[in-house]
Amino acid sequence: MERRKTGWNRLVRGATMLGMGILVVAVVLATGAGPLWAHEEEAGEGALAAEAPNLAENEELITYVVQPGDTLLSLAGRFRTSLARLVEINRLHPGQVLVPGRELQVPAVVHVVQPGEYLGQIAERYNTTPQALIRANDLLNPSLLVPGQRLVIVPPSLAERMGRESEAAVGYHVHTEFPTTTEKWIDVDLSEQRVVAYEGTRPVRAFIVSTGLPATPTVTGTFRIWAKTPLQDMSGGNRATGDYYYLEDVPWVQYFYEDYAFHGTYWHNNFGQPMSRGCVNMTIEDAKWLFEWASPRMEARAGWLFSTPDNPGTLVVVHP
Repeated sequence: MERRKTGWNRLVRGATMLGMGILVVAVVLATGAGPLWAHEEEAGEGALAAEAPNLAENEELITYVVQPGDTLLSLAGRFRTSLARLVEINRLHPGQVLVPGRELQVPAVVHVVQPGEYLGQIAERYNTTPQALIRANDLLNPSLLVPGQRLVIVPPSLAERMGRESEAAVGYHVHTEFPTTTEKWIDVDLSEQRVVAYEGTRPVRAFIVSTGLPATPTVTGTFRIWAKTPLQDMSGGNRATGDYYYLEDVPWVQYFYEDYAFHGTYWHNNFGQPMSRGCVNMTIEDAKWLFEWASPRMEARAGWLFSTPDNPGTLVVVHP
């Protein structure tokens, strides 16, 4: 007896022997009243395998775990795709209710990092958050993006969209009070080995750094950048005790308290661990960005610049 289902005319199955194996050929002739995904539960393991989706050159399929409140339509909007594509890729009914915890395959845009780009800038371009990009791409050091690196672009989480995600969840120090709400300032978190540049209450860029070793800790307190120079030779320590050092051409130096400074570092790449004699070691690229962003603003590419009442230094807060 012929088996019938709504939207199906007939199901023809044929089996052909191929050596020791069996090739099963399934042919479905439909009237158009209902596509295959309408009977996903009935079809089970015997359902036809979905064809590989057509993806644009700048797209990749990623696995998304359904969150409370998600719908196919809302996900299509957030991932900048169509409801029809989500339905086709996942073989679902357009009106199907999504159960939290279910995994879906979603086409996501891939961004290729260009020289000079940083994570906050990329997130802003795609209307998402740095935190979402960090999670989606497993970025251990979000300040070390490499030109040509491929980043999967995902929308912010529900908590982020509603503005409730704690900065601590992504490694930022939680500020209940801000030293300023109107000017630029720099937060140095010694426990996290992280520097965050703020404009008022808004973090604009974060860096993984190396601060002072236990024997030569970075000073804590509130300061202002008082001097800066694009390039400087540095020396210190004591020859008698064997800890003397001399470093040529240290780039992008900004002093915030006595001889404590932010500066570029070419002699190690162990950022995220204390390494210095008190200064804040940064990658050369990060130090350059901070140098150009912070005050006093320096136009010349040589010499020294000192802060003045008319060109004051950026506020710096260093804390455990």
